[in-house]
Amino acid sequence: MMRSVPPGSAENWFTPRRFALVLALLVVVSFAGVVFGWQTFVHRDFGLFGYPVAQHHRDCFWRGELPLWNPFNNCGLPFLAQWNTMVLYPPTLLYLLLPLPWSLNFFCLVHLFGAGLGMYVLAERWTGNRLAGALAGTAFAFNGLTLNALMWPNNIAALAGMPWVIWLVEAGWRKGGRSLWIGALVGAVQMLTGAPEIILFTWLLLALLWAGQCWRRTAPRSRLCGRGAALVALVAGLSAAQLLPFLDLLRHSHRSGGLGTAAWSMPAWGWANFLVPLFRVNQSESGLMYQPEQFWTSSYYGSIGILALALWALWRVRRARVWWLALALFGSLLLALGEFGKVHGWLRFVLPAADVMRFPIKFVTVAVFVIPVLAAFAQARWSEEAQGSKKTPALILTVAFLLAIAAIIGWAFAWPLNDDDARRTLESGWHQAAFLVLTLALAWAAVRKFWDRHGGWVALGLVLVTWADVLTHAPWQNPTAVPAAFAREPTPPGLGEGRALLSLGAMEKFYRWNTSEAAEGFALRRLGLHNNVNLIDGVPKVDGFFSLYLPMERQVHHRLYLSETEARAGLADFLGVTRMTAATNLLEWSVRPAALPWITAGPRPVFAETDAAFTGLMAREFNPREVVFLPLEAGNFVGVTNAVKTRIVSRQWTAQRITAEVEAEGATVVVFSQADYHSWQASVDGVPAKIWPANVAFQAVAIPPGRHRVELVYRDGAFRLGALICGLSCLLMGVGWSGFNPRAKAGSTK
Repeated sequence: MMRSVPPGSAENWFTPRRFALVLALLVVVSFAGVVFGWQTFVHRDFGLFGYPVAQHHRDCFWRGELPLWNPFNNCGLPFLAQWNTMVLYPPTLLYLLLPLPWSLNFFCLVHLFGAGLGMYVLAERWTGNRLAGALAGTAFAFNGLTLNALMWPNNIAALAGMPWVIWLVEAGWRKGGRSLWIGALVGAVQMLTGAPEIILFTWLLLALLWAGQCWRRTAPRSRLCGRGAALVALVAGLSAAQLLPFLDLLRHSHRSGGLGTAAWSMPAWGWANFLVPLFRVNQSESGLMYQPEQFWTSSYYGSIGILALALWALWRVRRARVWWLALALFGSLLLALGEFGKVHGWLRFVLPAADVMRFPIKFVTVAVFVIPVLAAFAQARWSEEAQGSKKTPALILTVAFLLAIAAIIGWAFAWPLNDDDARRTLESGWHQAAFLVLTLALAWAAVRKFWDRHGGWVALGLVLVTWADVLTHAPWQNPTAVPAAFAREPTPPGLGEGRALLSLGAMEKFYRWNTSEAAEGFALRRLGLHNNVNLIDGVPKVDGFFSLYLPMERQVHHRLYLSETEARAGLADFLGVTRMTAATNLLEWSVRPAALPWITAGPRPVFAETDAAFTGLMAREFNPREVVFLPLEAGNFVGVTNAVKTRIVSRQWTAQRITAEVEAEGATVVVFSQADYHSWQASVDGVPAKIWPANVAFQAVAIPPGRHRVELVYRDGAFRLGALICGLSCLLMGVGWSGFNPRAKAGSTK
């Protein structure tokens, strides 16, 4: 309940509609060129992953296909099951129906707006103070990490859902009824964004909140447990069509365990960057700042005034929610330090499943969420204490933080990280000190009766200063280019005809290559088909950039290279590599006319264990026209021992169905240079047939003599089961929603 305050006071000025309007204007002003279509995001993963994935999804949508399988990368791999491709996330209709690239940019900015609005609602509900909600909403929408996340459409979507899920899921287990159904629906929508770490952090925060309420018995524990379990079950059921394929792929992927490392951790001094963001950072050629050996985010800085208020809340606000938030804050900051913080190594030892998530710096996401909420509690507490005239809280915070900034500047001069470190730290320190004083002065003025007549201007000034602090704390984090950078240029070969292969040296150079102009850097990477840019034009290639890979195909790929500029000829021929990065120029291609088509038939089978097959594939004399390596157990079922004369009469290759008409003089095998995955099913003349792993990681089907039709079809059983569970969950939810009548229930209790 909001306290009785004058309508024009700063505390009451930010109504939901007014804050939504101000927040929308801030987004438009910050990204005017992108909003109006003059520019497009292009930096790093937006251009190399987010946009190409969206383009492929859109292409499939307009062909009437559900993109379960991606045939363009890594010799084929699951697409929907990757999860961060957002195939089933409803708001992707924005960029499926509207023109790219503007629609994908708009998608990201709409979610940036949604993140701020959701935090406003959550903080206002928890504190009963609209100004506190506006302050938290602005700080969550505009901070270094959230702005950096604009290059990942799935991550910004998940961040946008984070405050909404926490607010509505908690309301679900507290109130029950329709609140429970709404909480489950919102939780499922965030689940479909496909950002596993952010979703995990959201539900860990909810688990802490739920455990605290159980401990304090805010409601009967049996009710809290029942509703909590129902919410989890409903969210899992509603998102099962995405969850089950993902878990299935995860189980069969290279991340089945042992990948977690301390790489890309927050450095030992990383906490200081919350106060002085440019302390001990390096500037890349693209102009962005990064901590040494940490390139996941260019910043996680939030307004220094917001941080000061958050720490004051930890010191003075005695509420259960604040204690819960404090535990989450310090736990996440210790985990973000990786091995230096000690906790991360212990967590990986106690919970081996944590190995699936790499990069400890990602734990800072929790801190970025918690700090604005704590600041909201501090602002609300200042409003409650406004009857007094003391300036002590603001003065104490200002002095303490100014001393901390001075100490960090002194550290930079005494032990500089590089030649520019001391100068850069000094400039950053003065900049943040000015914003600290201005923010806390406005926060203090906002609760004084003297300003009631002009409270709206004070409240608006506080929000604008918070926004400006973040936008100016470092070089611009979101480089852009003209939309023509994504113009499509159809380039052969097509599916089934040939693949491109980046040389090992080209991949290494592209990963380290930076240019001062984002557009130029992207254009050069597009010429070299780096990462997933091949999806923009639909060019098949041997490698790709995804979260999950098929392990055997990955092992073959790693053994493909003889040197930085040369590949194993026999293996490259088998994979249908028709062009490879030129030895002298990573932006040019050398043609390989000896490459085989993706479907071949008639080679002599060699039955061997995996290690022996790898040895054979790596041999210089390996000739895929003559031999194919099959597993030992295939020898008992494939009645073929010699090469057989064959002719492929016709072939048709689409994303999820491959058909070939083959004539053979004797029993033989048909070989497909496509990565093997258990969801593929084969038939010969309509009769189900076994798919054998060919050359360790690919596919082969045995056929008898004569002319036969061989067909491979992708049928994802996990997706079908998940879709069925999702449908039943929707039906259950519909029945529950229509069957719950709040008025009838209220009447029955009179």
